[in-house]
Amino acid sequence: MRHVYIVDDDPNVRDSLQLLLSTDAETQIAGYASGDAFLRQAPQLRPGVVLLDYCMPGLNGLDVIDLLQRTELRFATVMVTAHEDVTVAVRALQAGACDFLEKPYTVETLQMVLRMAFAELERNPAEAVG
Repeated sequence: MRHVYIVDDDPNVRDSLQLLLSTDAETQIAGYASGDAFLRQAPQLRPGVVLLDYCMPGLNGLDVIDLLQRTELRFATVMVTAHEDVTVAVRALQAGACDFLEKPYTVETLQMVLRMAFAELERNPAEAVG
């Protein structure tokens, strides 16, 4: 079973991604309305891919990646943003994100990014991935 965690303050985004990804019976999906809510639950979660919005109330996506890097928790993070900002993309990758995805994106692009993120998580099973 693969796990995808959607961290986005927009309930429509969370709902649409959950609906889209729920077509794969091998993938379990959970949504979180903020980075703070995700981090509170993270210690109890199975390793997986985090689709992490950059711009949220409270902790932003970069803050969440930074905090995850300080733990032993195993997640592959993909920074997602509606704002094309090269600086944010570079900072996310430097902080440990395995990829960067700009909204809007195609289903094919999302699926490709998820495959690469799961491959990264499987390549580094003993390491914490931000």
